Amino acid sequence: MVTSRSGIPRRHGLGVDPGTTTLCAYFGPQEVHVVHGEATYPTALRVLDGDFSLPKRDSHGPRVIKLVKRVIGRRKDDPRLAEDVKNVPNAQVTDDGAVLMVEHEKFRPEEISAYLLGRTFRVTEKQHGRFASCVLTAPAYHSFEQRQALKDAAYMAGLDKDAVTVIDEPVAAIIDFIMTYPDDDIHDQVTAVIDTGGGTIDVAIVYPSKTPEGLTVLVKSTSGNDRIGGMDVDRRMVDHVLAARKGKYAHDDGALLSECEAGKRELSTARSVLSIPVRPCDARTETEELVSITKAQFEGLCEPVDSALRAALKDVTGLADLHVKHVLMVGGSSGLPCVRRICDEWFPDARVLQSAGAVAVARGAAHVASDSSIHFIQSLPRAIGVVAHSSDDAASSLRLDTVMRRNTQLPNQFERTFFTKLDNETEIEIELREGEALESSVHLGTLVIKEIPPYPKGTEILVTVKVPKLGTVIAKGTMAGLAKELTIVPIPRLSEEQLEEYRRRTSERLGDGPQKGGRIDSGGGLEDGKGPQQDHDSEQASSQGSMTKRAGTKRGALIPSRGGKKRKSK
Repeated sequence: MVTSRSGIPRRHGLGVDPGTTTLCAYFGPQEVHVVHGEATYPTALRVLDGDFSLPKRDSHGPRVIKLVKRVIGRRKDDPRLAEDVKNVPNAQVTDDGAVLMVEHEKFRPEEISAYLLGRTFRVTEKQHGRFASCVLTAPAYHSFEQRQALKDAAYMAGLDKDAVTVIDEPVAAIIDFIMTYPDDDIHDQVTAVIDTGGGTIDVAIVYPSKTPEGLTVLVKSTSGNDRIGGMDVDRRMVDHVLAARKGKYAHDDGALLSECEAGKRELSTARSVLSIPVRPCDARTETEELVSITKAQFEGLCEPVDSALRAALKDVTGLADLHVKHVLMVGGSSGLPCVRRICDEWFPDARVLQSAGAVAVARGAAHVASDSSIHFIQSLPRAIGVVAHSSDDAASSLRLDTVMRRNTQLPNQFERTFFTKLDNETEIEIELREGEALESSVHLGTLVIKEIPPYPKGTEILVTVKVPKLGTVIAKGTMAGLAKELTIVPIPRLSEEQLEEYRRRTSERLGDGPQKGGRIDSGGGLEDGKGPQQDHDSEQASSQGSMTKRAGTKRGALIPSRGGKKRKSK
């Protein structure tokens, strides 16, 4: 009988790390070999005539979809999306948010992830038997909607909704280290987890503690960058080689990228100079050319990772006097020279620990899925604020006033006082958004207080925001005896009927049965027009963060309290 750390019998669960460039899965302590007999495989798939398949490792081309993690769960009004899709092959922005276009067909990031997860789930059951629970990992700073989109993909892949949990990647990494090295006591000491992956950089300050009931990990602060990773170094190496080469013949793009990926690993260790071969498309008429990259040039090509990591560390360590005792390096790009150098500079007195590379996060997730004595206390990855005018001046601009700060320990609640801007307002909108600034924030939901008596401007409105757990926000607006409460959960980007249809189509793509029914439309239903359109009333969170003015109402506006004070609720 397998037992947990507290002696409670347990069943093995599945842990999956769906990374930007590679996916890794563990069933309890055992690797899941999805393809090629390896624990990791590329998070990519090939589309041919609408059919999905796993491409060979290092495959490239217009039919290969990659990097969906950078665009999953992001709506059209995301202020960074239009720029980010430029670096994701086949991606473009539509009214549905980011989609992937191949052969004139449009695919959602969720259905791409669903196929990859579905393959993983089925191989796991074939190799190890059925699993009772599944834990997926996500960057600690991912938004509510990005986490919900990942859970939707798992449902499309065949899992029940209540069988899936999403945890932070740094939490999974520290749990894996503790479980793998039980004699290396890092309990009751602050640890910085630095996860440099292929497509993201994730930094978290955590505090693991051991009790008679089991292991608890407190997440004190998080930061990161979901636009930079080791793959960006590969691309910069490709650009450097192409700029330096003398030949003008057509070259093999895929082969060059693979050579640069391998060269990055060599230059990260002992090599001082490396020659990268540029292979021609037609070897019969052209010869291979070699382009050298020195160690110094390579360090310069790593500059985006260097800058992003320093910014993330400044973000998390600037919040408090943390007294970091250990630094855990995680991720497939943790071997870059700049990563270790930054760790030494930032935490000169800390002990640097090396995790199990690309498998640590998935293995840690499997521990959580298998052991009920492991607990974690999360923090809020992004601030939550209310859209308000900067003053009661008629020409004042809108801004985002923070109610609950980023990295607030959960569960928690805070309140802040606002005032009406106009006389005789009959209806007030309270729009909540995730983020630090209005221009870079993401809409969460809109709370509407209606049928307001003719109060003068400057009437006080108390806004209370409560977050019992990641993924749920409860907002309450109170003014002069009137109160309205709204529970905000990530509104499904898809209707229930659409989710069921994608679930059926994923099953068919994975060979579970024949395809039935119509194709999925990009709108609220199926192409035959019989699918339901989503109709959220004003008491629910608006998906676009705007509401039309109703006839006969005087829609009001908010201004923040004098001095901008907020307080923690009792």
